[in-house]
Amino acid sequence: MLGAGVIGSIFAHALVNGGHQVTAIARGRRLADIQKHGLRLQTWGSKAVSSVDIDAVDHLEVETAFDVLLVCVQSHQIEAVLPVLKGSRARCIVFCCNQFGNTAEIAHQVGRDRTLWLFPAALGEIVDGVVHARVLSSLESAIQVNTLGVADSAANHHIETVRQLWKSIGLPLAVTKHLDAWLQTHTAFMLPIMWSGLSAPNRKAFKPDLTLSRHVSAAVKELLALVRGSDAGLAPWNMKVVSLTPDWMIALVYRLTMATPMGVNALYGHVEHGRDEMVHMLAAIRKEAASQNRELVALERLISTV
Repeated sequence: MLGAGVIGSIFAHALVNGGHQVTAIARGRRLADIQKHGLRLQTWGSKAVSSVDIDAVDHLEVETAFDVLLVCVQSHQIEAVLPVLKGSRARCIVFCCNQFGNTAEIAHQVGRDRTLWLFPAALGEIVDGVVHARVLSSLESAIQVNTLGVADSAANHHIETVRQLWKSIGLPLAVTKHLDAWLQTHTAFMLPIMWSGLSAPNRKAFKPDLTLSRHVSAAVKELLALVRGSDAGLAPWNMKVVSLTPDWMIALVYRLTMATPMGVNALYGHVEHGRDEMVHMLAAIRKEAASQNRELVALERLISTV
């Protein structure tokens, strides 16, 4: 497990509980905390903290032929870890992170026959060393589900390996044949929502009004149209539905969601720790817009507002 942030910790915790041997690769304070206290996780809505013992080290042993290497970093950190991934003898490398384009190039660098992408249906934040986690259940799969795909069909033979791994820990998993469409659509939908969190200095001060809700809605529709016009296209089906939904309805759902503690905590769990990734994804979206000769009027208006 390369990366022991929120996503890496959630998956590592589930894998250890499922009886798998897991090595977590972390740095600094996070590494020291895991080595001292174990991997601690608290599910949203519960007061109980579950701790599991796990091997934690500060670097990837490239000579070790891991069955599966999960790369749980933010998108702007991928380039920095590519050199060590290239040298790793891991049989299967699974990126568990956001990405807007360039998946085929990454697979080419790391190994097109062993590179997959798994988008996690989980979120949370780390507070005082404890991961406060929210993992979407099977009943919530219409909203989002752990989604696996390959950038190159040469890696198809690893799909069943990862599918069985996820089945063994009781987490739902869908497989997509449209990886880039799925990843780009997710970014298009989420980036305006994440950016709206910058409108307040912290979650306690965050109070989305009607104007902000309208700006978010317009930006979401604009970016979904951008992805629909790209080589990737829109996926999955529920995002195609959103792209056809009236702006006022998206604004209403956004405002109602952000009126709940869960909605606000989910938003700021990422905003407070993922601003660099947001900027990175924004640059990728602007690049795609330039290639289509499109102006991102609604998105730029949202950015200037917050």
